[in-house]
Amino acid sequence: MNSDDILQPGGWPVAEFDDVRALRVLAATVPGAAVHETVLDSPLEEVWAVAADLAGAMPRWLPDIHSVQLSQQGDEAIVVGHTRLRARFDIELRPGWCLMQSRFLLGGMAATEEPDGTRFAFLGAFRVPAAGPLGTVIRPLTRRLGRRSLRRFESLVRAAAASRAESDGIVAAHGEWSSGRSDIAGERRHPTTIADEWSEATAEQGHPQR
Repeated sequence: MNSDDILQPGGWPVAEFDDVRALRVLAATVPGAAVHETVLDSPLEEVWAVAADLAGAMPRWLPDIHSVQLSQQGDEAIVVGHTRLRARFDIELRPGWCLMQSRFLLGGMAATEEPDGTRFAFLGAFRVPAAGPLGTVIRPLTRRLGRRSLRRFESLVRAAAASRAESDGIVAAHGEWSSGRSDIAGERRHPTTIADEWSEATAEQGHPQR
């Protein structure tokens, strides 16, 4: 690769970031932000289907969230914690990327394909002046909670995939059952067809029909 491949016309270097790397860069600019990530052996579409389900799935894998109430447009949400504290978040959501910002909190998720599956990452941070020192103090706790959240998230991805596979199996079985019923109906009509052929054969040979 030469410099022409990585420089803009004005001479500034251009960095190609996938969404997970972009999330890391964002976290590096926010004091006290922590990024937690893992690689799941599931395709990106299955992983992001769970991640993007903010109202349904997010309260099931993030332990400090009780509920997420999305606006009709999906670009805002009221998030209620288990302490019943509420916060309004602005949301930027697209495939592989989600950013949620309130007055005092910042959250984000990202996912990108890897050779052996999908890399998924999420971050959480306070948007307050003391966020840096506070983040350092509570980092051991946030690491444990982060690992626990990733395990819950992976369980949801696997459960969702299993549910879809079961539904596909039911649909396939129903199709085979319907096809089998058609075959059985055809077999029930078959003796009449054989009788007709026998009648025609005996008539051609001059034998009286019974």
